[in-house]
Amino acid sequence: MRLPVSPVAAVAQQQSCHAGQHNWKIDDEYDLSCVATRTTLSPGDVPAFREQALALHEQLVADGWTGDYAAVPAVLQDYWDVLSSDRAYSPGDLPSAQYVRGELRLEVRWLSAGGRFPSEPSLSGAAYTAPDGAPVDPRGLVSAEQYAVSLAVSTESFRA
Repeated sequence: MRLPVSPVAAVAQQQSCHAGQHNWKIDDEYDLSCVATRTTLSPGDVPAFREQALALHEQLVADGWTGDYAAVPAVLQDYWDVLSSDRAYSPGDLPSAQYVRGELRLEVRWLSAGGRFPSEPSLSGAAYTAPDGAPVDPRGLVSAEQYAVSLAVSTESFRA
């Protein structure tokens, strides 16, 4: 997939597993479920954020991803368009956007120097590397006038 923002600056891969519950109240249909996630981070410039975010959505749709009420245009309309006039509000303050394609799930998040840094495992629990293999701190990818788009693609890799 070609991104309408800068090239990928960092990549992380992670495998997480969750044990199913089997008790009087909850009976999951699995004993163990594992999910493999690959996350990429690409920087962009805050003044071009809205245009770049919509271009990303168009590229995702062209690549076969389906978004619903939580797709990029809805996030922009419901949050960015309403709150971005406040100088303290940044792309990192936005909720994530969600897409699916077959068995794959895609979560789009934005990180910014002035915004919060998400604590989800796909961002905080994995080791990020640059394209050349060198370790990268994701927080160091953005300056005050930049943001980074995080694309986390997940699929269930094991279920028993």
